Amino acid sequence: MKKLLAGLGIFFVVLAAGVYAQQTVVVAVAPFEARAGIAAGDAETITEVYSIRLSVTRSVRVVNREALDRVVREHRFQAGDWSDDRKTAELGRALNADWVVRGTLQKLSSNFIITVSILDIRTLEVKGGADMRINSIDDAYDSMGTLVAQTLKTITTGMTYNIGDRGPGGGFIFYAQGGAYMECSAMLGALGWDQAMSTAQNYRGGGYDDWRLPTQGELDLIYKNLRQKNLGGMGGDWYWSSTQYGAHSYAWAQRFSDGNQGTIPKDNTGSVRAVRAF
Repeated sequence: MKKLLAGLGIFFVVLAAGVYAQQTVVVAVAPFEARAGIAAGDAETITEVYSIRLSVTRSVRVVNREALDRVVREHRFQAGDWSDDRKTAELGRALNADWVVRGTLQKLSSNFIITVSILDIRTLEVKGGADMRINSIDDAYDSMGTLVAQTLKTITTGMTYNIGDRGPGGGFIFYAQGGAYMECSAMLGALGWDQAMSTAQNYRGGGYDDWRLPTQGELDLIYKNLRQKNLGGMGGDWYWSSTQYGAHSYAWAQRFSDGNQGTIPKDNTGSVRAVRAF
């Protein structure tokens, strides 16, 4: 529990810094229900961890908890009403939300189970859900990305994006054609090529594990579609690609001040941004 609360403090600092981009999809997260002997405080903490992890992906806008509580009071909404799809949808509309996520926390033998269901306010249909088994409550801090990624997959299915929009993983869309998209992460550091490759592959923006370093051609698309349009907060430094050159002691990179591409030694320092397709 201490680990969870300490981590929450870090995330609240990030939120206070104003990292949100404008979003068109609004999600209300209902207080997770404590079942089978689970303490109410643990369920509350799990709700906060989930909500903040969903928020910081910047793929959706999560309704502020104070606003949620206020509307609940105004509509005299009871805790048991969350299980009623129609009443939940009415509350969601009052919050100007597009989706409501409902969750439960329960104990199963020596493990804990966290489940979420996702209600589409427009159709009153449960469009999807996910569950996760953990050994302890503290494990939720490290594993919550799994539930967040599955939630975003449900919510963003069928969505369309434009160049410069935020993608499901919180990156900037730099390719959008025929329903296929690619997004680019924020700056991940200035590193040598080997470290750049591993850093990009280990990035978990939005809970997704398919991030990687861009190819030479993808890097040029990032330059043309983001940097030249003043999108994505791109600097003018050299950025690494994953494309190697010659005897593999060099790799292709691109200078974003003028778009020039060239090969540089892998032990040089270059800027790193990860990409993913979806």
